[in-house]
Amino acid sequence: MSRRSWRSSKGVVTTPLHERRDLIAAISLLVLLLIAFPVLGSILGNWFAPNLATARIATQTPTISPTARPTETDTPEPTLTATATATETLTPIARPTSTPTPTPPATPLARLYLIPFRQVFAVGQSQPLTSTPVLLYENGSDVFYIVGQQSNFVRLQTLDGRMNFWTRAENTSATPPQAPQYDFTVRGKTARLGVTDGLACLHEGNLIPPLSPCQPLSSFSTATLTARITSGFTTALYLAEINGRAYFLTPASAVFVP
Repeated sequence: MSRRSWRSSKGVVTTPLHERRDLIAAISLLVLLLIAFPVLGSILGNWFAPNLATARIATQTPTISPTARPTETDTPEPTLTATATATETLTPIARPTSTPTPTPPATPLARLYLIPFRQVFAVGQSQPLTSTPVLLYENGSDVFYIVGQQSNFVRLQTLDGRMNFWTRAENTSATPPQAPQYDFTVRGKTARLGVTDGLACLHEGNLIPPLSPCQPLSSFSTATLTARITSGFTTALYLAEINGRAYFLTPASAVFVP
């Protein structure tokens, strides 16, 4: 028989008492451990879980791949083109100021009067062409600008600039000329024309300025006189009626009055 068991008086094998106590203690400890392990595991799990997650995140260092460079076949990046829409504020550069030189006023054109019943020609022409048609100026109250001069001719222009013509310088006056004088003692007389050279100028009362178109006196044979006109000291002419229309016959010496 071994040391750890013996037979009783009745022939039954029994275990010593101290060995049974050790067995009971071991079983109790095992039971306690089985009970304590879940509780301890829950506590440790609550404590280790955040730290373990932090440790995993810290240990998992991300691998950064190098940025791929575009190759020749890649789509090129858009090119920015500078335009003139910049809103940059430019500071003006101070420039030296200078006193502007005043423009001298234009010299006013000289003015002249045209003596009544004087001949003008070359209307609208830049040269005093004597071969152009002749007109007779009837009044003496109009003022004209002097816009040209050549030899003994002057070029006159109306104040509104609509008309210009040439005349002899002796036909003008710097002061208002005297009004012409009319002698009606010849009214009703018949005069013969075409004997000598002269002009018959049709009276046009509504022209401004009053310029009468002229034609050779020899175009008519007779005329009925209305008045003899004197303008200045040397000029004399007749106002007559031809074919029911009024004409100025000039010079008076070209008209034969019986």
